Amino acid sequence: MNASGASGPLVGLRVVEFAQIIAGPLAATLMADLGAEVVHVEPPGTGDSHRYTGPSKDGVSLWWKVAARNKRSVTLDLRVAEGQDIAHRLVEQADVVITTMRASTIDAWRLDWETLHALNPKLVMLQVSGFGAFTSRRDDPGFGKVGEARSGTVFVTGFPDGPPVHAGFSQGDATTAVMGAFAIMAALHSRNTDPSFDGELIDLALFETLFRIADWQVIYHDQLGRVPQRAGNRLANAPAAVL
Repeated sequence: MNASGASGPLVGLRVVEFAQIIAGPLAATLMADLGAEVVHVEPPGTGDSHRYTGPSKDGVSLWWKVAARNKRSVTLDLRVAEGQDIAHRLVEQADVVITTMRASTIDAWRLDWETLHALNPKLVMLQVSGFGAFTSRRDDPGFGKVGEARSGTVFVTGFPDGPPVHAGFSQGDATTAVMGAFAIMAALHSRNTDPSFDGELIDLALFETLFRIADWQVIYHDQLGRVPQRAGNRLANAPAAVL
């Protein structure tokens, strides 16, 4: 347990979160739940948009309670140089940075990898985006449901005589958060064991994690040339498996 009362295997780990709406915040929450010190950066005035999203009780968003638990919040106007300079001071003291903004915003606000790596050469940065930080669509907006559709998992969900079906929760965001947190921990292990570690940028698009989880369907198409189909409450391509 540290001075703030936090306990767990990640006590002492510092995370700065320039992220809103599910994927990035959930990755940080997973680490905060294990004792990491997470500072969530919000815009001044209105704060994080998640504060006003979804159902509420006693005037407080329930989704915000989930996203913000075990974290500290600070407001910074990242549109101006003074706010960016303060953000850089936070980064200099951090082990991990998480971002979910468009690439052009990250560049304009001086939160790009080259800038942050120069400030903190041992930094691990998770950059979540809709289509990948180094693709022709790097600046396109992306949401979990778009990632789910693009991964192909929506196409194989549902009954054969019905349309594709989305999951009843933010599946693309959730899997991205879990794999993002896993990738961060792998990078931190490398930092702690490799004397030549020179920081790491983790570029994670919202469709990639579900595509990886559904790789048994991918190899079915790749090796047999068959398109997986919706199979209702059976596991597609495995008729003996009934759910």
